[in-house]
Amino acid sequence: MDLKQALAYPKNDKNWITKCFIMSLAFIFPVGYGYMLRASRNAARQAPLPEWEDFGGLFTDGLRVMGICLGYFLPPFLIMFLSVALSALLGIAGSACAGNSDGGGVVGLLSFGVMIVGQLLTFLTCIACVFLSVVAYSLLMREGASLRECFNFGRVRKLAMANIGSLFMLVAFCFVIHLILCFIGLVTFGLGLIIALPYGFLAMAALVAQFANIAVPEVLD
Repeated sequence: MDLKQALAYPKNDKNWITKCFIMSLAFIFPVGYGYMLRASRNAARQAPLPEWEDFGGLFTDGLRVMGICLGYFLPPFLIMFLSVALSALLGIAGSACAGNSDGGGVVGLLSFGVMIVGQLLTFLTCIACVFLSVVAYSLLMREGASLRECFNFGRVRKLAMANIGSLFMLVAFCFVIHLILCFIGLVTFGLGLIIALPYGFLAMAALVAQFANIAVPEVLD
């Protein structure tokens, strides 16, 4: 995994400023996610950024990327929701027991414990889902790949475990890029993010391309 190479990737295209500006307008829509997927494919093959064309295809690819995100991050969302709901119910029960200092204190402590355990489980599950979703995204990089392949949990889990070191490095590098973006946004009062934010996303797409070349090079043949 080479962070410097990933950060340099978008600038290897002579029209990178224009393409990043378009990305800044599109990244919240499915076409933006589809463009990131195609950027990952190009980066894996050491090709420059893709052109902004075939918007129908970009839209379809973007929906599939969004499907991976929604599917893999549903478990931590459910854990967080259930822990908050259970903690709130226990809080209500604690209020009802306010007249009994011992009972109210125990229920209040239990409510706090449920919240803490729920947050911890949400965090750990989220980390696991990040790793799995990166592998699923890498499988989607194959031309013509289906979502069914990306939700083959047995294969995805096996690939994640076999490349756990690379996944940790990938997440760490993405965190570094996030810190760089935060710094740029701070010193430019947010204006620099018009170009820096999509540039950072495309650098992350190049990082995932490096991971795909390590973990699942057969899908890029």
